[in-house]
Amino acid sequence: MGIGSVSQPNTSFGKDARSGGFHPVARWKKAMTPRALQEVESVIGETLLSLGYALGGAPVAESAPARFQRMRSLYEWYFGTKLVLKTKTPFGRWFASRELELASMRSESSTNALLSARAPVRVLQIGNYPPPMCGWAIQLKLVTEELRRRGHVCEVLKINEGRQIKSPEYVDVQSGPDYLIKIWLYSLRGYQLNVHVNGMSKKGYWLAMAAAVTGRFLNQPALVTFHGGLSQDFFPRHDRSLAHHAFKALFRLAGKVACDSEPIRQAIVQYGVPAENVQSIATFSPQYLQFAQVELPPAVEAFLARYPRVLLSYVSFRPEYRLDVLREGMRRYREQDPEAGFIWLGFPDKEVPAAEQFVANWPADERASLLLLGNLNHDQFLTLLTRCFVYLRTPACDGVAASVLESLALGIPVVASENGRRPAGVVTYDDPSGADMADKLRFVRERYSDVKSGLAFEMNDDNVGRMADWLAGISLAEASESTVAVQ
Repeated sequence: MGIGSVSQPNTSFGKDARSGGFHPVARWKKAMTPRALQEVESVIGETLLSLGYALGGAPVAESAPARFQRMRSLYEWYFGTKLVLKTKTPFGRWFASRELELASMRSESSTNALLSARAPVRVLQIGNYPPPMCGWAIQLKLVTEELRRRGHVCEVLKINEGRQIKSPEYVDVQSGPDYLIKIWLYSLRGYQLNVHVNGMSKKGYWLAMAAAVTGRFLNQPALVTFHGGLSQDFFPRHDRSLAHHAFKALFRLAGKVACDSEPIRQAIVQYGVPAENVQSIATFSPQYLQFAQVELPPAVEAFLARYPRVLLSYVSFRPEYRLDVLREGMRRYREQDPEAGFIWLGFPDKEVPAAEQFVANWPADERASLLLLGNLNHDQFLTLLTRCFVYLRTPACDGVAASVLESLALGIPVVASENGRRPAGVVTYDDPSGADMADKLRFVRERYSDVKSGLAFEMNDDNVGRMADWLAGISLAEASESTVAVQ
């Protein structure tokens, strides 16, 4: 049940009147199932009797269900607070919206569900946002731009490095309490929470759980976008571990969950989540390849000029990137190809000192063959990628990485750890074997033309658009019908 408005009345009077069956008195008695009738009258039965209406269902001995009592209390609190803020304080415009109802109170099964999906929505995306640039940040930025292009209202609550820096492009987060306050305030203003999370970070999990609990408390379950593959530290776990129960709680508290492939979707469903609540939407999209060739920093240009073959890795100073294994593979490969150079790219500012310390005591020739970089923007990254010999990917927990697909689409051979989900054309090595990594790099160098000729990669699906549809409440089937109609 929802509360109507002038533009979108929550009524079927017009339809009934046109059909000649317009009988508005006590319509609830005929329109509801016996169970629904009993539940509704348990909540408002006394009011109906006081107004002279006879009840349509059997007398209810017990009190109203707890969920209705919570909803009623929430309605009273919400409207009372909103009225005070609007009439007694200068902050009313922050909390008042064109819709009378708390956005969370709409029922997806109501007759207005389709119209609500078509109308502009308000979304608060909670996740990584550039800078620094990473796969998550690229997706979040592109989806945000797409939602705004369509006329929706989309804000970003930045939770990665640089979150305390204020910017008009995103909402800053100064501390844990500040995060909680902001997700509550945005929820009360009718924003749909969409939190991004993976199975590797405990901190990220608790940020997602806070959003999920907030959404449930305000009767508007949060949307969860789940990243990563099937080899993460805490996912999937189908045992009695704490990690299993933790993610089971998160997935079931969420209203809906999106992931980037069908195998991950099946793994999430095994947590007891209804299959219809989990949607597989690939991350990569043609928009990822829209970039401008730019001039690279002088140190990068000098390094590219010094080594005829440069191998690029996007890494971070975290265990899943296996820097020890990467170093071993590099050392073994350079024994066969001493003219090869390596670039490690992607370290956030806070990790650069640790990375520099990690390589400080390497032998001089080994250290000279490596260029450490922090983070580049997307144009710089793709410009650098097009000028490299091979893209080398070490994490096995990442599933289908956007950088791997970007490399394939740009015709750059990829050597990556085997995780069971690498796209066709990727040359994989056994994880975590530095020796096998070196063997596969040597294989690519010896058969470079053949490997490049096998990199036919086409990407036509607008997955950024599909994700925007999902966030706007439009089913993929419905979006497909709309696309066909437009065409």
